[in-house]
Amino acid sequence: MYYVTMTDKFMSGWGRAEGKINKFVVCCETRQQAETIEKNARKRDEMTYINIRTKKPYYNGNRYLTTYKQFNELGRVWTVWKIGKVINLPFIVTITKVMIIRNFWNIRK
Repeated sequence: MYYVTMTDKFMSGWGRAEGKINKFVVCCETRQQAETIEKNARKRDEMTYINIRTKKPYYNGNRYLTTYKQFNELGRVWTVWKIGKVINLPFIVTITKVMIIRNFWNIRK
């Protein structure tokens, strides 16, 4: 088992994490899953102190609010490695479909 740990700067210090540091931990079954999560976390400006560990991390509840998620609970933004910033895939797919249809009609004219 692998654990990808990170600090979420945006969620730290308010809401349920008021006065605390918000830690996000993703539990992965393989090293490849962990590396994918790590790469995607590094593309996100709000995530810092990103590490891959083989032992389950413990954070003192007086200082940290910790959220644990399984790899298979996360969406494509986390589980699919794409070069560049995080993108909205449905929007890109829609634009691509429109461009293909438009090109098809231009060819047929």
